[in-house]
Formats: sequence, structure tokens, C-alpha cells
Amino acid sequence: MLRYENSLPKLPVPSLAETAAKYLKSIRPLVPTEAFAKTEAAVKEFVRPGGAGEKLQTKLVRKAQDPECKNWLASWWDDAAYLEYRDPVVMFVSYFYSHKDDRHRKLPAQRAAALTKAALSFKRMVDTDTLEPDYMRKAPIAMSSFKYAFISCDGTDLP
Repeated sequence: MLRYENSLPKLPVPSLAETAAKYLKSIRPLVPTEAFAKTEAAVKEFVRPGGAGEKLQTKLVRKAQDPECKNWLASWWDDAAYLEYRDPVVMFVSYFYSHKDDRHRKLPAQRAAALTKAALSFKRMVDTDTLEPDYMRKAPIAMSSFKYAFISCDGTDLP
């Protein structure tokens, strides 16, 4: 499962200008014109040369360039999306899941048992690092976050 992790390219850090532009584009449909104008002014102040954005961007780039840091976003994402989030992750955070109609298991108890068995089999493969890596466009993708699929903490704070 993790055999390609060390050879994967590092996640690039978008420029401050790219981040600011995407932020403004994403909130434009959500706020009234007056509020957007104020937000736009605040973003311009944030990204100005020598401003807070430039200082934070420098820290972020430094973090991403640290040889010990494999992915500058991973710890923030894992904490915010999975470990600190208290709503059901599958419904509100993770990718879409659906199950095809199972003609062999019509009763709900049979279906639940089959899903549980499959989930436990998947968990065993994750725990034993025997799950094969996933690919996107014929290239392996990072899979280290799969360890969080069946837990609510990473265990580092346990005695």
C-alpha cells in the first residue's frame, strides 16, 4: 500500500496570488455585492507586499521544503476533516459512496453482514500494509491517510 509513498512528488504550494484569486472566486456567489467588496479589499490588504499573507506564505513554503515534511497539507487536513470533525465523515467529508443492488443478499441483515465482512477485510489489508496502491492516470497516489479510515485518533497521544 505504501510502497510508492517516498517516490511520489511533493504537493506543490500554490502562490499567494493563486490562493487569493481562488478564495475570491469561491465566495463570490455566496455573499452580497457590498460584503464581497469588503472581502476583496481585505484580501488585497492581506496579499500586499510585506503584508501578513506574504509572511505566512513564506512560512508555508519553508514548511513544504522541509525534508521531514512529506505533505504540507496532510496534518491540517487530517485533523480538520477527520479527527476534529464530529459529523459523520462518510456523509459530510469523504468521497461519494454508493452500493449496487445485491441480488444475492436481499435481506437487510444479510446485506449488513456482507458489508461488515468486506469493511473488516479492507481494514485488515490497511493494517497489514497488504492493500495494493491506488492509481490515478496510471500513476500511484498517496495512501498514507488510509490509516485513518477506521480510527478516531492516530494513537500518538496514547500511553
